[in-house]
Amino acid sequence: MKKVLLMSLDIIDDLNGDPMFNALVECLNQVITDGNELAFMSRSEYRLRTAKQHYEHMNNNFKFISRNQAKNIIQTHGKNYFIILGNRNIDFLNAVHHKILLLYPTWTKELEPKAKKYGLQIANPKELLEIINSTNIQQSDLDIPMNFKEPKYAGIRVDKDIYLEYKKLLKKNNITGKDFFNALMLSVINSHNKKLP
Repeated sequence: MKKVLLMSLDIIDDLNGDPMFNALVECLNQVITDGNELAFMSRSEYRLRTAKQHYEHMNNNFKFISRNQAKNIIQTHGKNYFIILGNRNIDFLNAVHHKILLLYPTWTKELEPKAKKYGLQIANPKELLEIINSTNIQQSDLDIPMNFKEPKYAGIRVDKDIYLEYKKLLKKNNITGKDFFNALMLSVINSHNKKLP
């Protein structure tokens, strides 16, 4: 399932003049080439207009929306389509409210506490691309059940050991990209090895 990456403007702005800037732009172009969508978010209309003038020439598929527009789009289209790449507490609140993945890049200059504590840390654009590609394979009607009293969800039995490891991983303060991929791979392997009842 293709994704919509909702990205705080701070994430690209903080790399202006940094060698990683070109790597991030390449990554974002690849995200779009792979059939995903990308929208830069900000609360400030002025920042959105300025960013559009500054970044639109890099890819005419870049979109620029307010955080309120992003919230409305998520509510309209459903959580399965979105990933938030953010550094603000409001990004954390949107991710929690809509139960979607929050990624935070280590390169941002200002990282607010809740985004850092509860987001999945990424160190570089390559990790971002790997995560997006990995989430593109998820099935749209599956979710990780947070209450193991119900062992079946969407017709697939969740292996108790994998579920408990995943739950323990979610409770960690700083989930690394490696931890995320280990949990993701375990769940993919498990879902492919299980036979439907």
